[in-house]
Amino acid sequence: MKRQLASILCVLCLFACFGDMIPRAKAVSDWTLAASVPDGAKIVAEKWVYDKRTYKDSREANLSGYTLQSAEWVREGGGSTDYASFPSGFDTGHSIYAQLAHSPYTESQTETKKRDVSNVWKGYVYWHWMYKIDGVTDWTTLQFGLNRVFNNYSGWADGYYFDVFRAFLSTDPCQQHWASNGNPMYYDCTSEFKKDPRKWQDDGQLGFHRFDYYTSSYTDYYRLFHYVRNETNLESSSPVSESDEIYNVRHYVKYKISFTVYFDANGEGASVNPASKTVKNGSPYGTLPTPKWDNHKFDGWYKFETTQ
Repeated sequence: MKRQLASILCVLCLFACFGDMIPRAKAVSDWTLAASVPDGAKIVAEKWVYDKRTYKDSREANLSGYTLQSAEWVREGGGSTDYASFPSGFDTGHSIYAQLAHSPYTESQTETKKRDVSNVWKGYVYWHWMYKIDGVTDWTTLQFGLNRVFNNYSGWADGYYFDVFRAFLSTDPCQQHWASNGNPMYYDCTSEFKKDPRKWQDDGQLGFHRFDYYTSSYTDYYRLFHYVRNETNLESSSPVSESDEIYNVRHYVKYKISFTVYFDANGEGASVNPASKTVKNGSPYGTLPTPKWDNHKFDGWYKFETTQ
């Protein structure tokens, strides 16, 4: 009739039987800040509540669940090309035409991309057509040996036709020679033409022409957006530490605030009144009831833990 008991709580009197004092139902507190729990209270549950900010960089102009903080343009690449606007009469088969027959880049910008463009003068393209004598194939002889003019720059000489095209690049403006219309010394601007004054005339202007060429450069950018997402009152069952992203950490617990002690007379025909008693956490049990059982003597109360 006796049970194996953990310890004697108190002995009221001697009987021929033992009674069990069983704390079965345990009243537990709500979630409470750990710092506010009474000393000695038994903790039965824990959790950590915290807030979190998550940073994210993206090329997307809108990011679901995030708030835009700032944005910046980031260089992605670039390039350049030389270009010119060629006049009528320029030999399109010349290598300079292939080198400069481009269009300048144009600026553009959207919400997520942009292109910056810079067009800078680079130099001049000098060019002209030259006469060639029928049957003469020796270019050296033609260029340096003939050294001829035709009707003092005002007409065409028989046996000559425009067949040789010359062009070159230079940054030398040669302004003093350009001002001397009809003066073959304007060729002195470049050693390439020093010994050959042959030229052609169009509407009273010398046939040695010049136009500008440029370098067009571009830089491409993409826009990098900086986002943040704030989440509050997240929970964890394990400890959480503060960091750059985790903040406002709170430690909560649940603890026993009272016990309902059930008294078991531990015998067929035995009775106890009251059959239970609620005891606040940290408080003494107080006076315990005495069981009754005919023809038996009560020996004392023993503590018996159960989860029932």
